[in-house]
Amino acid sequence: MVEYNAKYPAVLYSSFAVFGIFGNLNIIAATVRRRSLRTTCNQLIAIAAFFDLIHVSSHPVMTYFVFSGNYPTLESCFYIQQIPMIGCNAGEILMFLTSLDRLYCVAKPVAYQRLSAAVELTVCLIVALLFSGWLNYEAYLSLQPIKEKLTLCSVAASFTGSALDAMLRSIAAVTCCVVGGWLLSFSSFAVGVASGMKITDELVLYLGLPLNLSVSLNYPIYFAMSSQYRLAFKQQLNILSRNRVCKDSSPTSTFSKVVSTTAIKTRTTQVASRQAVV
Repeated sequence: MVEYNAKYPAVLYSSFAVFGIFGNLNIIAATVRRRSLRTTCNQLIAIAAFFDLIHVSSHPVMTYFVFSGNYPTLESCFYIQQIPMIGCNAGEILMFLTSLDRLYCVAKPVAYQRLSAAVELTVCLIVALLFSGWLNYEAYLSLQPIKEKLTLCSVAASFTGSALDAMLRSIAAVTCCVVGGWLLSFSSFAVGVASGMKITDELVLYLGLPLNLSVSLNYPIYFAMSSQYRLAFKQQLNILSRNRVCKDSSPTSTFSKVVSTTAIKTRTTQVASRQAVV
């Protein structure tokens, strides 16, 4: 039987966690700081980023157990990872609901304008939390017969799943990325089970890499595909780097460039007019 070393994927998981925490914190900060990013859709994205943040924060814990060799039991792992488990499931449900929000906005724009943002956000949050709570309950029941078994304690081990155009493209890219990560990971699981392969905790870590990478890619996708998020992210990078990165991204700098360009065009027009008169 093939032996899988859990330390290699554990290091990758922790790397994903660092980038995921940085990226999701930036998404949340951008929503808080910029008025233009406080629409219902943007707030759903920020809430999903918060739950993704909780999810990826579990990876360093798992990495500690892998390298220390002090593996907990499945029941202990469930208690350690139950909050990240909620984050994992709620984040994916909220991304699905965000996609539905955009679909409804395009299909029924007039009706969408009448929809209360507070009501929609509350309903989406309740649905995500109820679904996640139910999955946690099912996971707890399923591990009872083997609750004393030792585990690496990953989140997976606890279970025994124009401006509008730019926003639509960025959300579609994130959705495809996340869905693609889940699809690739669970297709790999299905192939392994169908082929009679023994699914060990170490193998689960390898198969879960695409899924967990996709959770960390929201930040670069929004950076590349949404001008509103890109401007906010550049401003935040400036704050963190003391204006050493993206030096032209501040609102004042942008405004100055617009004023300067307008002044130059006006002056050129005036000179041309005078020459024509002469």
